[in-house]
Amino acid sequence: CSSVALSKLPKPYNLGFITSGLFKYSRHPNYFFEILHWWIFYLVGCYTDIQIFNFTIFGPLLLNLLFFGSTSLAERITSEKYEDYKAYQKSVSKLIPFL
Repeated sequence: CSSVALSKLPKPYNLGFITSGLFKYSRHPNYFFEILHWWIFYLVGCYTDIQIFNFTIFGPLLLNLLFFGSTSLAERITSEKYEDYKAYQKSVSKLIPFL
C-alpha cells in the first residue's frame, strides 16, 4: 500500500499497521499466544509424565527461537517502512501483553 493511498484513509487506518484490539496491548499477540500454546503443551506433558524436564522441551525452545527471530525481522522492516511505528514500539509491548 503506497503512502498516498494510506494518507487518504481515516485514522487509525492511515498508519499502515494495526493499533486496536489485541494490538493495543501487544505488537505481536499472535506470536505470543502461539508461544504460550506450545509451552502449555509442554507443561501438560510434564504433568502427565510426572517429570519437570523431558525431551519435548526442544519443541517450545526451538519455536521460541523461530518466533523471536521472525519478530525481530518484522519489527525492523515495519519500523523502516512506517515512521509512526517507532512511537508505537515505545508504547506497546513487543510480545507479552500489558508488560
